Amino acid sequence: DYLIRQFGADPLRYFFLREMTFGQDASFSDEGFLSRYNADLANGLGNTFARVMAMVRRYFDGKTPPEACGESTLRAKAEEAVARYLESMEGYEFHRALEAVWELLSAVDGYVTEKAPWGIFKAEGASGRLSRIMYNCLESLRLVAVMISPVMPGTADKVFAALPTDDAGKKQLAWGMLPVSAALGPDQGPLFPKVDDKAFFAEVKVSEQVSEQGSTQQSELVSIEEFARIKLVVGKVVTAERVPKSKKLVRLEVDLGEGQPRQIVAGIGGSYQPEELVGKLIVVVANLKPATLMGVESRGMLLAATLPDGSPVLLTPERDVPPGAGVK
Repeated sequence: DYLIRQFGADPLRYFFLREMTFGQDASFSDEGFLSRYNADLANGLGNTFARVMAMVRRYFDGKTPPEACGESTLRAKAEEAVARYLESMEGYEFHRALEAVWELLSAVDGYVTEKAPWGIFKAEGASGRLSRIMYNCLESLRLVAVMISPVMPGTADKVFAALPTDDAGKKQLAWGMLPVSAALGPDQGPLFPKVDDKAFFAEVKVSEQVSEQGSTQQSELVSIEEFARIKLVVGKVVTAERVPKSKKLVRLEVDLGEGQPRQIVAGIGGSYQPEELVGKLIVVVANLKPATLMGVESRGMLLAATLPDGSPVLLTPERDVPPGAGVK
């Protein structure tokens, strides 16, 4: 569930069909998924799409190039990729079909590097040569979107929203269906933002701790003596700041009535801004073993309820109580 919440269904479908041979057993790991996500989706599809779209928007005033290209090395590679894709899909070799698509993406990236359109634009402006080069890139990306649409429909829709493509252009794999001199759709930002693996796994660890603590489904009953071992106290947040390179982790200094504030790292940055936490009364598990998250030691855990979407809601006293007050 946390992978779908973080990445959506498209990347997971891509991983399973690219990494695994249809009809055979395979293994899955978070590390393997994240590696494939960053390499193929963030760096591969995402960066290539963003790179081409940025140049076309700049060179041709937000429109597709005015002149198409009949023959080119990139067109030949695109048509070869389409043929391999169709053959592999017909044989239920989905991993090979996607492999052909990503080889086309690599060819687009190499074609851009080879042709250096930025140099042509500087020397010639929006010339016919530049138009043909960029048309080849855009048309290749249209074909990529058509080919990934059965596996990644949401991603394909984002690509189609940026390209002036009619219904036929969203389905057909024939070269040359992208119209010339047509307005591009709005910039929607990166298709797949790159994810810092250390930050991601630190956030997963925090989420698992919160989920385990907040779960009402227990495998066995807890005795009053066992519960009494947990030291719950009220704390007051003194300072709060985001942990660098993390979307969810927040580093807190919390007054627990001990003389010196206690440093606690919590995965609540998706629901709370650091500045709104300062001065807030919270409930803390004060005798938890220290844990290191993203290189920052955490000496306690906040108590929070969990909404159906996984968002945390901090537990707070309904009246002012001094830091360090026990919770029973």
